[in-house]
Amino acid sequence: MATTPTSPKGDWRGNLSLASRRYGDLFRDRDAATLLLAAVGSAIGDWLNFVAVVIIASNLGGGELAVGGALAIRFVPRLIFQGPAGALVDRFPGRVVLASSQVLMGLIAGSFLFLERYREMWLLFALVFLLESVYTIARPAFAVQVLRIVPAGRRSSANAVLGTGLTGAQFVGGWLGGVLMSAWGDVPLFVINGLSFFVLAGVVLSVRTNVAPHVDEAEATSSPEISPHFTTPSGYAGLLRVPDIRSFLAQQLSILLLIQATVALFVARSIELNRVQSEAGTLISMVGLGLILGSALGGIGVYLGPTALVIVAVGELISAAALVGFGLVDTWPLALAALVGAGIGSQISDIAGMTYFQNHLPERVYGRFLSLYLIALSTGGLVGSLLGPLLNLRQSVGTSLLIIAVPAIVSSCWLWRIALIQTRARATEPRADSKSKRVSHRRMPESRR
Repeated sequence: MATTPTSPKGDWRGNLSLASRRYGDLFRDRDAATLLLAAVGSAIGDWLNFVAVVIIASNLGGGELAVGGALAIRFVPRLIFQGPAGALVDRFPGRVVLASSQVLMGLIAGSFLFLERYREMWLLFALVFLLESVYTIARPAFAVQVLRIVPAGRRSSANAVLGTGLTGAQFVGGWLGGVLMSAWGDVPLFVINGLSFFVLAGVVLSVRTNVAPHVDEAEATSSPEISPHFTTPSGYAGLLRVPDIRSFLAQQLSILLLIQATVALFVARSIELNRVQSEAGTLISMVGLGLILGSALGGIGVYLGPTALVIVAVGELISAAALVGFGLVDTWPLALAALVGAGIGSQISDIAGMTYFQNHLPERVYGRFLSLYLIALSTGGLVGSLLGPLLNLRQSVGTSLLIIAVPAIVSSCWLWRIALIQTRARATEPRADSKSKRVSHRRMPESRR
């Protein structure tokens, strides 16, 4: 695989040129490009399913309460099964687990067609629960395959492409789902969703694995900051004892709490700004626009050293400030601009953080790390969805978001502190030791194959 040279720090034109080259190398790699594009296509199918589930839940009775139940139940399997699922993926990291999970999800997605004959709320909830339960395996299994296929120098680009694609899938799937639903009902949505899982399973079995070294040769010799977690224990408790992992997860939980609280208050904020309730859709679109822009900007970096965690911290501080600003400004254009800024900061932070840990954690524990990450997101999302509306009963949207933002700000500052400590510590490491670590780290995947 071609390697990517580094550019002098501060040379933004050189950095853009290298980023462009990394994107080119990524799409010239048939296996990586095919896997990423198939995942985006499958995500469009997921959003078709989402549209159908929301509309069916509403039509079955219960109104917003039924819709909320259908959405909330998606978090439950992640809180219950995500831990064992991550351990399973680390125990069996091959592509068979990912392909099998996709086939099983395809069968479950097809089973939604039973709703045509048995229009029952319990059946809808049960199918959503089963689909999300298998997803707890599929998500970390997919991440491990990306780790195996995409070299370290291109992982930020891969994460950016995937982030942009998934955001685009939300727009396309939402629009296409509405069109198909109005014309032919929910049957084509479930059929397409099921087929998309089978297609992704076929792609997974067709691509090569174990083709990417854990750290590219050029990056390993040009970045003195690389210092992987060689002593990271394999268990969940061991991962949580690593300071930067623990701080990162706490920050992600708190920022998702703020994000979900904000989303839950979109309608209330629209009313505060003298807009109609349907303008909440515009607010969601502005977040999506920010995520796309953030993906483009985040893909420029490589994120090999602990300074990546500084970017994570700063990005989420910007996102938190923007979300609070969204609740406090008194004009609609400023509110929209604040959401775009929040999306940009959050997506840059996400790309930097995930790429950093992809490059630093051994493959044998990455499934469990990602499961911890997903549990943190699910916990923050569930609590934020409830806490935002509860605070808004007595406070304005702005005051509510300001209160909820405090943990996000504190945890981001703490992560920034951890990153600076690690940066200073690694700057004092003997050069010879650093090279020795790089060689060991680079060869580690080879010894496991």
